[in-house]
Amino acid sequence: MINTAMPSYVVSRLAGALSRQHKKALNGSKVLVAGVAYKKNVNDIRESPALEIMELLREEGAVIAFHDPFVPEIPTTREYAALAEMKSVPWTAEEISRYDAALIVTNHDNIDWEKLVASCSLIIDTRNTLRPRRQSYGDRIVKA
Repeated sequence: MINTAMPSYVVSRLAGALSRQHKKALNGSKVLVAGVAYKKNVNDIRESPALEIMELLREEGAVIAFHDPFVPEIPTTREYAALAEMKSVPWTAEEISRYDAALIVTNHDNIDWEKLVASCSLIIDTRNTLRPRRQSYGDRIVKA
């Protein structure tokens, strides 16, 4: 039951942080999801919480994108048909800086997290990936 409620909790943490730090609503905000695979360092998206989170964000009016080095494109699924054929965006400072916030959902080892911290003004960390950096960056990194 806790696991099924987590996507909604993550979206609410993001909405609150956007409101507090950027004075923006979730509706119309650009959100980058880092990692859509079910677990780190694999390409399996079955039962991935990222898909539910992305669907909830889309329903709230957020403009979503994702990056995952193991998942170049989201395949067609019955449950998340609206996400089908979305392609992973490049992991460049220029691309990352286009988003109002980023959500770390799957903490793959081969993602340059320093680039994310340097390029994004608000990061919601669902995996505690940035814990050692959190004190240095204050409110920019929010644990979910």
